[in-house]
Order: sequence, then C-alpha cells, then structure tokens
Amino acid sequence: MRRRIPRDVEARYLRVVHLRLPMPDDDASDDDWDAWADLQHVQALLSGWAGRVGSRHSGLRDDDSGYLRELHKLTSSPGVIHLVGDEAAADARAAADALFNLLAAG
Repeated sequence: MRRRIPRDVEARYLRVVHLRLPMPDDDASDDDWDAWADLQHVQALLSGWAGRVGSRHSGLRDDDSGYLRELHKLTSSPGVIHLVGDEAAADARAAADALFNLLAAG
C-alpha cells in the first residue's frame, strides 16, 4: 500500500513550494541573492522528499540527515525569514520534519 502524505503536511509543503518570488534585481545585494538561492534549495529538497514518500524509492538515504540539518539552518537564516516570513519558514521546517519522518518509517 502506498503511503500518503497527511493533509496538514501537504498543506505546509504546498505553501512553501508554491512561493514564486521573483529573482532579485541585478543591483541587489549578495545577501538578497543568497536568500533567494537558499529558498530555491529549500523548495527543491522538499519536493524531492515529497516525491519519494510512498514510492518504491521510499526510505532515508545516507545524506538525508545532513540535508534536514541544512534545511533547518537555511530556513532559520535572517535572509530567508525576511524573504518569506516567519510563518512560511516555520512551515518549511515542519514539512521537512514530517517528510523526513515519513521516509524514515519507509
């Protein structure tokens, strides 16, 4: 039986991955560019994990723990929080924790 993502986790996940913030202006600071790139990385990690839940590729991979720590670090950084807000950053962390636990459960 295919494992499904619980609705509350899916809602948090979708709120984060559907953020479509424009690229910073050419004259934007390096910090603005870094925050935007960090958000892209967070969205990619969440999408990859969500795609693996319930698939034949389910289960944790060796590097998933490191990616979870990285995601928590990125979504706790002032630049990402300024870019997306406290609530979206918290949603990203909660969705990541839940998806990680679903993968761990296999």
